Order: sequence, then C-alpha cells, then structure tokens
Amino acid sequence: MIASLWQVEDVSTAQLMRDLYGSLSSMHGDAARALQRAQQLLRASKQKGVRSYEHPYYWAGFVISSSQP
Repeated sequence: MIASLWQVEDVSTAQLMRDLYGSLSSMHGDAARALQRAQQLLRASKQKGVRSYEHPYYWAGFVISSSQP
C-alpha cells in the first residue's frame, strides 16, 4: 500500500505514480526501490529548463506499507 503523509499536488503525484509503476517491474516488485527511483526522477525532472519538483513537498510525502519483509 502506498500512502501520502499530507495532501499532495495532483500533477507531480501523477508523474511520480507513472514513474513508480513503470519502475516496479524493472525493480522485480521491490516497491520501496521503485518509489525511491520515482522520487529521484521527479526531483530531477525539468519543465521549461527549471526543476519544478525539487522541493520535498512534491516527492517526500509518500510511504510504503507492506506485510512482506
């Protein structure tokens, strides 16, 4: 389960989730690593030459909870 710790912005969250689910298969189902990779991609993404989502507000509010170790 993926949850947010605070109310999140829609556009950046949509991009983060696309990257997360895109990375999930290449990370062999490791959701924590896929989330970390998606967060890194979001932080590095540029719009009109500017890193719009570098601030933790856009990427740090997500956590993964799992019943598996």
